[in-house]
Amino acid sequence: MTDKDYSLLRPFDLEAAKSGEKLIWLKEPCALLGESINKPNRPNLGAQYCIEHASGLSYATSNDLSMAPLCWLEGKPVYKGDILRNKLSGTVFVVDIYDDEHDAFSSKSSILFFHSRNFTWTKPVTMVKREGWVNIYKGACASKYESKELADTAASHQRIACIRIEWEEPA
Repeated sequence: MTDKDYSLLRPFDLEAAKSGEKLIWLKEPCALLGESINKPNRPNLGAQYCIEHASGLSYATSNDLSMAPLCWLEGKPVYKGDILRNKLSGTVFVVDIYDDEHDAFSSKSSILFFHSRNFTWTKPVTMVKREGWVNIYKGACASKYESKELADTAASHQRIACIRIEWEEPA
């Protein structure tokens, strides 16, 4: 099992917490109970929030609170809107719903739930710029060539032009 990387948790969002989204305090789930208060005898702490957790009630600053993820995948928190990749098909998936009981995801575009073990984090796609040359003929064009010299060598006498093309493709 991969250790959870708590440094990746999203920062405290008061409006989201007020609307009922779950929070984490000291790596423990908690819920916001009260609006911020300032303690006159400790003004350097800033606003504090009353929270409820498994051990009871506490006061915490916004720096001590984080937004709780829907779940954890490969040690990283998963939030609504995150993009995951299906290990089997390679398709990307935008997380909308997580079902704790079945450890499964769903999205707005699907009525199906998919078990989390089938997903991984989307790997960044590195794009590489490519260039080539294409021979143009009346009503057609030929294959692309790596160099102008190769295109010239392959050209027939009916060629109208030889043009340089550029594109990007995954590395």
